[in-house]
Amino acid sequence: MRQGEPASVARQLQDVPSGSLTVVRHTSSERECVLLTDRFSAKTEGKGKLEVYPVFPGVDASYNLLLAPEIAVHHPPSPNVLELFYCHSGRVGWDMRGGTAVYLGAGDLTAHSASCCADSAMVFPLGYAEGISISVDLAVLEAHCPEILRESGLEFSALLEVFCAQKPVTLPACPELERIFAPLYSVPVSRR
Repeated sequence: MRQGEPASVARQLQDVPSGSLTVVRHTSSERECVLLTDRFSAKTEGKGKLEVYPVFPGVDASYNLLLAPEIAVHHPPSPNVLELFYCHSGRVGWDMRGGTAVYLGAGDLTAHSASCCADSAMVFPLGYAEGISISVDLAVLEAHCPEILRESGLEFSALLEVFCAQKPVTLPACPELERIFAPLYSVPVSRR
């Protein structure tokens, strides 16, 4: 843990009331969001903020700041939605459906279907976590696939089979993950 991280998260959440999780959508409609729609809810004694940005049709990225002992999350189970969560700092114990549990430290990543986390509890042993979520509705993305992804030869059925038909997959912190996600934290908020 880097010195001052919990205090930094607390400063960034000073305008969020205790007992709430604020979702800030940087899009024109809640319906455009993949997972954090009007049917998403969370309960906590702490507080948090999720800033959601559309990336492509069917793909959202969100910056997550959480300052709480635990957050209970509910959203509709979505077997065609791939959810990635990168833990930038703090620690997360994520109790998911079917008795599955995922434990993440700084730099770790989990990938799972949005059915796994539909009714789940996130526990924060250090009292906070900061991370990035990427939600991908594979059916929408395949139907409206941007040229850059089409050229890559991405196979949506393989992603669905590997990451959404089974239990969550976790990747431990490594330089490759750091190279992907760390630069996103150096971008000023106004340029996200």
